[in-house]
Amino acid sequence: MKKILIVEDDISIHNMIEELLKKENYIISNAYSGTEALMMLEKENYDLILLDLMLPGAKGEEIIEKVKETPIIVLSAKISSDDKVNCLLSGASDYVI
Repeated sequence: MKKILIVEDDISIHNMIEELLKKENYIISNAYSGTEALMMLEKENYDLILLDLMLPGAKGEEIIEKVKETPIIVLSAKISSDDKVNCLLSGASDYVI
């Protein structure tokens, strides 16, 4: 079974994503700050990370820089082309607005 880490500080968005993925039988782990996500990533391996950029603690961009072996899909309200390009060049697999 695939394990997904959701890194999102907005509780309603986080819960919606979690609910949808659980219906598809994914194993879900939750982080509500960048710092919490980094601590979890030190202890556990995931098949996918769904990552917000604007987080308390470590920002999403910092997580992308540190995680190289796990696919990351950025889910963000940041819409500038520079943000998208920088995330993708840093190692994100995809960027969804």
